[in-house]
Parts: sequence; structure tokens; C-alpha cells
Amino acid sequence: MGFHNFFGKKRGKTNSTQGAVTGWSYAKRVLRDTILLGLVVFLVSWAISFKFTGRAIPKEVFSRHWPTLSGSPAGSAAHGEFLVLFVFAPWCHVCHLNTGIFDHMDSPLYRVQGVAMSYDDPKEVDRFVHETGFKPQVILSDLPLDQALGINQYPTFLVVSPSGEVLTGWTGYTTSLGFWLRIQAIRFLTSHRFS
Repeated sequence: MGFHNFFGKKRGKTNSTQGAVTGWSYAKRVLRDTILLGLVVFLVSWAISFKFTGRAIPKEVFSRHWPTLSGSPAGSAAHGEFLVLFVFAPWCHVCHLNTGIFDHMDSPLYRVQGVAMSYDDPKEVDRFVHETGFKPQVILSDLPLDQALGINQYPTFLVVSPSGEVLTGWTGYTTSLGFWLRIQAIRFLTSHRFS
């Protein structure tokens, strides 16, 4: 007896060898499509990072004492330390989701600094910090800092070298593993420059 396949077409009997070949062909197709999708996501992410890469942040950005949410002066990166700027807006839902990636990411190689943008009142930033449990220091951005960073998408991550050069940057959601892998790749690719 025959049977109807998924599209309703009548097919004859199949033996186990044909079924295995069909199953293997399907698995290869799924694997190929997954690899292609991963490659597209990687290439798009890489292209977006070029928007930030190589751009030098003016020295005055690091020398000026920006206001912080806690009222203490913004710290600067120690010698040889990378600075990871997490640029967020308090109203941004994806920013809320991303704050957890820093919870277990203590490292002597980099320091995380939050930069709040696109807010009307510092109370919005305070509410964001309390709701998310974000622990790193938060700079309250103003117009000169907004212009110096040139960011209008949230969240944005910038990895800044000890000399103030933006090594890479990306926007949007990232996982703890994705963040860790990016930091390790940057560390590996720049070890000869900043050792």
C-alpha cells in the first residue's frame, strides 16, 4: 500500500534505505541553512562594528569629569585597561535585558562604564539602575558627550583601548557568552599593541 506524503501526493512504498537517505538529506539541508544563517548574522554584526572601529574618542572625553548618577567623579581606565562603554537609554527594553551580562564579568583587563543617554530626568536613569540591578558606575550624558560619542541606537557597546581608540562596537542585544567571546577576540587581536 502507498501513503500520502506531507503535500498529499501519493507515493509508493519506501524501504528503510530510502528513508535514511531522505533523513540524511534533510539533516544536511538544515545544517547548511543554519551555517548560512550564522554567517549572515556574523557578517551583518561585523559590518555594523565597522561603524565604530578605529574611531578615536577625543581625549577630553576621558579627561573631563562627567557627572555620574552616584555623584562621584567618573573613574578613568587604569594603565593597560580596556574600557567597555555600555551606552543605554532608560526607556530601552533591550537595554534592560542586557544589564545582566555584566553581573559575573569582573576582569582586571577591562572596566565597564555605563553611559545614560536620551533621558529627560536623572530619576529615569536611577529607576533603570534600581530595576535592573546594574552595578557599574553610570555617567549622565550631556550634549557634548552625546556629540563626542555620536550614538543614537541603544544599547551600544564600545570597547575602548587604553589610548582612547574604539577597537570595536556593536548595537543591540548580546548574551554573556557573546560578550565574553568578543572581549577575548579583542584581547587576542590586540595583545601585541597593548601589552
